[in-house]
Amino acid sequence: MPTTPRRLALLLLALLALPALAAPDGARWECRTRDSAGDCIGLSTYTQPDGTRLSGLRSKLDGKPGWHGLLVRYQPNGERSECMADAEGRCQVPVRAAPPDNRRDVVRPLPVAAAAKGRPQPADAGGERLECERDARGACNGAATLWFRSGGRLQGRLVPGDRGPVWQGRLVRHYPGGDREECDTAPSGACEGETTYTYADGTRLQGRKVLRDEQSRWTGEVVQIFTSGKRMRCDAGRERLCEEDTQIPVDERGKPLGRIPRSMARR
Repeated sequence: MPTTPRRLALLLLALLALPALAAPDGARWECRTRDSAGDCIGLSTYTQPDGTRLSGLRSKLDGKPGWHGLLVRYQPNGERSECMADAEGRCQVPVRAAPPDNRRDVVRPLPVAAAAKGRPQPADAGGERLECERDARGACNGAATLWFRSGGRLQGRLVPGDRGPVWQGRLVRHYPGGDREECDTAPSGACEGETTYTYADGTRLQGRKVLRDEQSRWTGEVVQIFTSGKRMRCDAGRERLCEEDTQIPVDERGKPLGRIPRSMARR
Protein backbone atom coordinates (compact mmCIF):
# COMPACT_ATOMS: atom_id res chain seq x y z
CA MET A 1 0.00 0.00 0.00
CA PRO A 2 1.53 3.36 -1.01
CA THR A 3 2.37 5.74 1.82
CA THR A 4 0.39 8.97 1.58
CA PRO A 5 1.69 12.25 3.04
CA ARG A 6 -0.98 12.02 5.76
CA ARG A 7 0.03 8.47 6.73
CA LEU A 8 3.67 9.49 6.76
CA ALA A 9 2.93 12.43 9.03
CA LEU A 10 0.98 10.21 11.45
CA LEU A 11 3.83 7.71 11.48
CA LEU A 12 6.37 10.41 12.32
CA LEU A 13 4.15 11.70 15.13
CA ALA A 14 3.84 8.18 16.54
CA LEU A 15 7.60 7.71 16.48
CA LEU A 16 8.18 11.03 18.21
CA ALA A 17 5.79 9.92 20.96
CA LEU A 18 7.89 6.87 21.90
CA PRO A 19 9.49 7.39 25.35
CA ALA A 20 12.61 5.53 24.24
CA LEU A 21 13.31 8.31 21.75
CA ALA A 22 13.10 10.94 24.49
CA ALA A 23 16.52 9.95 25.84
CA PRO A 24 19.23 12.65 25.83
CA ASP A 25 21.58 12.90 22.88
CA GLY A 26 24.03 10.00 22.96
CA ALA A 27 21.90 7.94 25.36
CA ARG A 28 20.04 4.82 24.29
CA TRP A 29 17.78 2.05 25.56
CA GLU A 30 18.32 -1.62 24.73
CA CYS A 31 15.72 -4.28 25.45
CA ARG A 32 13.96 -7.20 23.82
CA THR A 33 10.44 -6.35 24.92
CA ARG A 34 8.51 -3.09 24.65
CA ASP A 35 4.93 -2.33 25.59
CA SER A 36 2.38 -0.70 23.32
CA ALA A 37 3.76 2.75 24.20
CA GLY A 38 7.28 1.76 23.21
CA ASP A 39 8.68 1.61 26.76
CA CYS A 40 11.24 -1.06 27.62
CA ILE A 41 9.76 -3.81 29.81
CA GLY A 42 11.70 -6.68 31.37
CA LEU A 43 15.47 -6.93 30.99
CA SER A 44 16.75 -3.53 29.91
CA THR A 45 20.00 -1.62 29.55
CA TYR A 46 20.21 2.18 29.54
CA THR A 47 23.46 3.69 28.26
CA GLN A 48 24.12 7.27 29.34
CA PRO A 49 25.95 9.80 27.13
CA ASP A 50 29.17 9.35 29.16
CA GLY A 51 29.15 5.58 28.55
CA THR A 52 27.79 4.55 31.96
CA ARG A 53 25.33 1.65 31.66
CA LEU A 54 22.42 0.72 33.91
CA SER A 55 21.11 -2.85 33.59
CA GLY A 56 18.19 -4.47 35.33
CA LEU A 57 14.48 -5.18 35.22
CA ARG A 58 11.84 -2.64 34.25
CA SER A 59 8.11 -2.97 34.77
CA LYS A 60 4.97 -0.84 34.83
CA LEU A 61 4.57 0.74 38.27
CA ASP A 62 1.33 2.70 38.73
CA GLY A 63 1.05 2.91 34.96
CA LYS A 64 4.57 4.29 34.46
CA PRO A 65 7.71 2.34 33.49
CA GLY A 66 10.34 2.05 36.19
CA TRP A 67 13.24 -0.04 37.46
CA HIS A 68 12.46 -3.00 39.68
CA GLY A 69 14.82 -4.77 42.08
CA LEU A 70 18.55 -5.20 41.54
CA LEU A 71 20.21 -2.55 39.35
CA VAL A 72 23.76 -2.99 38.04
CA ARG A 73 25.82 0.07 37.09
CA TYR A 74 28.81 -0.27 34.73
CA GLN A 75 31.28 2.62 34.69
CA PRO A 76 33.26 3.49 31.52
CA ASN A 77 36.50 2.44 33.30
CA GLY A 78 35.19 -1.12 33.71
CA GLU A 79 34.15 -0.89 37.36
CA ARG A 80 30.67 -2.01 38.31
CA SER A 81 28.43 -1.74 41.35
CA GLU A 82 24.99 -2.99 42.25
CA CYS A 83 22.16 -1.94 44.52
CA MET A 84 18.43 -2.25 45.05
CA ALA A 85 16.95 0.77 43.28
CA ASP A 86 13.66 2.62 43.16
CA ALA A 87 11.67 3.17 39.98
CA GLU A 88 13.87 6.13 38.98
CA GLY A 89 17.08 4.13 39.39
CA ARG A 90 18.11 5.71 42.71
CA CYS A 91 19.83 3.28 45.08
CA GLN A 92 17.75 2.50 48.17
CA VAL A 93 20.39 0.24 49.74
CA PRO A 94 24.07 1.27 49.96
CA VAL A 95 25.90 0.55 46.73
CA ARG A 96 28.01 -2.59 46.80
CA ALA A 97 31.08 -2.55 44.59
CA ALA A 98 31.92 -5.86 42.95
CA PRO A 99 35.43 -6.83 41.82
CA PRO A 100 35.70 -7.99 38.18
CA ASP A 101 36.32 -11.62 39.14
CA ASN A 102 33.58 -11.73 41.82
CA ARG A 103 36.08 -13.00 44.38
CA ARG A 104 35.50 -12.22 48.04
CA ASP A 105 37.44 -13.46 51.06
CA VAL A 106 39.67 -16.38 50.10
CA VAL A 107 39.84 -19.24 52.58
CA ARG A 108 43.43 -20.42 52.86
CA PRO A 109 44.42 -23.80 54.36
CA LEU A 110 44.62 -23.55 58.14
CA PRO A 111 48.09 -23.93 59.66
CA VAL A 112 48.17 -27.19 61.60
CA ALA A 113 50.00 -25.68 64.56
CA ALA A 114 47.60 -22.77 64.95
CA ALA A 115 44.50 -24.92 64.57
CA ALA A 116 45.69 -27.43 67.16
CA LYS A 117 45.81 -24.85 69.92
CA GLY A 118 42.05 -24.48 70.25
CA ARG A 119 40.54 -21.06 70.82
CA PRO A 120 40.90 -18.16 70.63
CA GLN A 121 43.91 -17.62 68.38
CA PRO A 122 45.66 -14.34 67.49
CA ALA A 123 45.50 -13.13 63.91
CA ASP A 124 48.11 -14.61 61.60
CA ALA A 125 50.04 -12.74 58.90
CA GLY A 126 46.96 -12.77 56.68
CA GLY A 127 44.87 -11.03 59.30
CA GLU A 128 42.76 -14.11 60.15
CA ARG A 129 41.77 -15.36 63.60
CA LEU A 130 40.42 -18.81 64.42
CA GLU A 131 38.14 -19.89 67.25
CA CYS A 132 37.16 -23.53 67.60
CA GLU A 133 36.07 -26.29 69.95
CA ARG A 134 38.89 -28.68 70.73
CA ASP A 135 39.22 -32.31 71.65
CA ALA A 136 41.33 -33.92 74.39
CA ARG A 137 44.46 -33.53 72.27
CA GLY A 138 43.84 -29.81 71.82
CA ALA A 139 43.01 -30.08 68.11
CA CYS A 140 40.05 -28.29 66.51
CA ASN A 141 37.16 -30.75 66.43
CA GLY A 142 33.72 -29.15 66.41
CA ALA A 143 32.12 -25.73 65.95
CA ALA A 144 34.55 -23.16 64.57
CA THR A 145 34.65 -19.54 63.45
CA LEU A 146 37.31 -18.08 61.18
CA TRP A 147 37.49 -14.27 61.29
CA PHE A 148 38.83 -12.39 58.24
CA ARG A 149 40.75 -9.14 58.31
CA SER A 150 37.99 -7.62 56.15
CA GLY A 151 35.48 -8.10 58.98
CA GLY A 152 33.77 -11.14 57.48
CA ARG A 153 33.69 -14.52 59.14
CA LEU A 154 33.24 -18.20 58.35
CA GLN A 155 31.20 -20.43 60.66
CA GLY A 156 30.98 -24.19 60.47
CA ARG A 157 32.53 -27.37 61.79
CA LEU A 158 36.22 -28.28 61.74
CA VAL A 159 37.38 -31.90 62.07
CA PRO A 160 40.88 -33.40 62.06
CA GLY A 161 42.21 -34.35 58.61
CA ASP A 162 45.31 -36.07 57.28
CA ARG A 163 47.09 -32.74 56.81
CA GLY A 164 45.39 -30.67 59.44
CA PRO A 165 41.82 -29.57 60.20
CA VAL A 166 39.23 -29.55 57.41
CA TRP A 167 35.74 -28.08 57.14
CA GLN A 168 32.79 -30.47 57.10
CA GLY A 169 29.02 -30.24 56.60
CA ARG A 170 27.16 -26.96 56.20
CA LEU A 171 29.00 -23.67 56.25
CA VAL A 172 27.82 -20.08 56.78
CA ARG A 173 29.92 -17.22 55.44
CA HIS A 174 29.17 -13.67 56.64
CA TYR A 175 30.41 -10.72 54.56
CA PRO A 176 31.20 -7.25 55.98
CA GLY A 177 28.38 -5.57 54.05
CA GLY A 178 25.71 -7.81 55.58
CA ASP A 179 25.52 -10.45 52.83
CA ARG A 180 25.39 -14.09 53.94
CA GLU A 181 26.14 -17.36 52.13
CA GLU A 182 25.11 -20.82 53.38
CA CYS A 183 26.34 -23.92 51.57
CA ASP A 184 27.69 -27.45 51.63
CA THR A 185 31.42 -27.11 52.13
CA ALA A 186 34.49 -28.60 50.55
CA PRO A 187 37.31 -29.55 52.98
CA SER A 188 39.04 -26.24 52.15
CA GLY A 189 36.03 -24.20 53.27
CA ALA A 190 34.91 -23.25 49.77
CA CYS A 191 31.26 -23.72 48.83
CA GLU A 192 30.60 -26.93 46.90
CA GLY A 193 27.02 -28.14 46.46
CA GLU A 194 23.67 -26.61 47.43
CA THR A 195 24.17 -22.89 48.10
CA THR A 196 21.99 -19.96 49.17
CA TYR A 197 23.44 -16.45 48.91
CA THR A 198 21.39 -13.79 50.73
CA TYR A 199 22.05 -10.11 50.04
CA ALA A 200 21.75 -7.57 52.86
CA ASP A 201 18.39 -6.40 51.49
CA GLY A 202 16.92 -9.93 51.54
CA THR A 203 17.30 -10.83 47.85
CA ARG A 204 18.46 -14.45 47.53
CA LEU A 205 20.33 -16.58 45.01
CA GLN A 206 19.75 -20.33 45.20
CA GLY A 207 21.57 -23.03 43.25
CA ARG A 208 24.67 -25.22 43.19
CA LYS A 209 28.36 -24.40 43.25
CA VAL A 210 31.34 -26.43 42.07
CA LEU A 211 35.09 -26.02 42.50
CA ARG A 212 36.97 -24.86 39.41
CA ASP A 213 40.64 -23.94 39.66
CA GLU A 214 40.24 -23.89 43.46
CA GLN A 215 37.49 -21.28 43.15
CA SER A 216 33.84 -21.84 44.03
CA ARG A 217 31.61 -21.14 40.99
CA TRP A 218 27.88 -21.34 40.32
CA THR A 219 26.80 -24.07 37.90
CA GLY A 220 23.59 -24.80 35.99
CA GLU A 221 20.65 -22.49 36.61
CA VAL A 222 20.44 -20.22 39.63
CA VAL A 223 17.16 -18.84 40.98
CA GLN A 224 17.11 -15.21 42.09
CA ILE A 225 14.30 -14.43 44.56
CA PHE A 226 13.46 -10.79 45.28
CA THR A 227 11.92 -9.63 48.57
CA SER A 228 8.69 -8.97 46.66
CA GLY A 229 8.50 -12.68 45.83
CA LYS A 230 9.37 -12.17 42.16
CA ARG A 231 11.64 -14.92 40.85
CA MET A 232 14.18 -15.06 38.03
CA ARG A 233 16.26 -17.91 36.66
CA CYS A 234 19.82 -17.04 35.76
CA ASP A 235 22.30 -18.85 33.54
CA ALA A 236 25.35 -19.66 35.69
CA GLY A 237 27.33 -20.49 32.55
CA ARG A 238 27.66 -16.78 31.83
CA GLU A 239 30.58 -14.76 33.17
CA ARG A 240 28.29 -12.38 35.06
CA LEU A 241 25.61 -14.09 37.07
CA CYS A 242 22.07 -12.69 37.17
CA GLU A 243 22.96 -9.52 35.29
CA GLU A 244 21.96 -8.07 31.95
CA ASP A 245 20.97 -10.80 29.49
CA THR A 246 21.50 -13.79 31.80
CA GLN A 247 18.10 -13.52 33.47
CA ILE A 248 15.15 -15.70 32.51
CA PRO A 249 11.73 -14.53 33.81
CA VAL A 250 9.72 -17.21 35.61
CA ASP A 251 6.24 -17.32 37.12
CA GLU A 252 5.38 -17.92 40.79
CA ARG A 253 5.83 -21.68 40.26
CA GLY A 254 9.28 -21.25 38.76
CA LYS A 255 8.18 -22.03 35.20
CA PRO A 256 10.19 -20.05 32.61
CA LEU A 257 8.22 -17.35 30.82
CA GLY A 258 10.72 -17.28 27.97
CA ARG A 259 14.37 -18.11 27.40
CA ILE A 260 16.86 -15.82 25.74
CA PRO A 261 18.44 -17.52 22.70
CA ARG A 262 22.14 -18.26 23.10
CA SER A 263 22.83 -16.54 19.80
CA MET A 264 21.58 -13.29 21.34
CA ALA A 265 23.17 -13.75 24.75
CA ARG A 266 26.55 -12.18 24.01
CA ARG A 267 26.98 -8.71 22.74
